[in-house]
Amino acid sequence: MSNSNQNIVDVLMVIDADSLIEKYPKGTESNPTVVPAPLIYLIADSEFVDFGQASKELKIAIKSLDQIRWRSATTSMNSNYFSLLYDFKLVHGNPIISTPIPLLAEVKTPLPNMDEPLQPKMQTIQSYFWTSTALSKGEITYTFYFMIIDRDNNPLGYYYWDPFIKISD
Repeated sequence: MSNSNQNIVDVLMVIDADSLIEKYPKGTESNPTVVPAPLIYLIADSEFVDFGQASKELKIAIKSLDQIRWRSATTSMNSNYFSLLYDFKLVHGNPIISTPIPLLAEVKTPLPNMDEPLQPKMQTIQSYFWTSTALSKGEITYTFYFMIIDRDNNPLGYYYWDPFIKISD
């Protein structure tokens, strides 16, 4: 979403949890496993993408005071496995964004109406995401940590990866 003064840039992190759990070490909270390519896909509105759309190394270009919101999902669309972001660390560069914080917001979303498919119902859900504000021009590399959880709420592994942010204005 954008207006003349400020943009909200949503970054969706899609994780191939099935392959990650099956083929790679599970990691621990204190020693997570780096996510190998191509098991993670970062997606944002194309107007903000410098390079790497739908790849592990997404570089977004934003302006000061723009908001960034990160969410994650698994390729099973959270039916078999769930991903949960739990920590953020600055890896390289000056702190050009505010320290990201996790938020839980109440939002409305459509729910299919099985009797009348063209008349969806609305439901209220909790939306979990991390948010930050761009503060100054520059470039950073950051690390997001996440866990994979099964549908019985059992942690199956701890992982991380390190994309970029470029603030151009």
